[in-house]
Amino acid sequence: MPTPDPLSRRERQLVNLLYRLTPASASALHAEMADPPSYSAVRAHLATLVTKGHVHRELVGGKHQYTPTVDRESAGLEALQRVVDSFYGGSSSRAIEALRAANRDWAQW
Repeated sequence: MPTPDPLSRRERQLVNLLYRLTPASASALHAEMADPPSYSAVRAHLATLVTKGHVHRELVGGKHQYTPTVDRESAGLEALQRVVDSFYGGSSSRAIEALRAANRDWAQW
């Protein structure tokens, strides 16, 4: 499967919300956004995401419903790999140790 086009900050925000709310309408996504753009801008971003292949749109009961095209588990693994590569030099063991250390720190709260 070809890799879809990269996402802008707003597009990433919408896709992340979709993983939490899927399926969701443009109005539901707009209502959940922190510092949202206009409703029409949300719809425009969703149309772009459909064109880029990140989001699927389906008409349900007269309203468009949006879902991510990549399943949640696969997207999570890809995101985790980007974090490991970016912050831990590709070392999963370093990332795991950082999580363990963070858990110890959080347990003290």
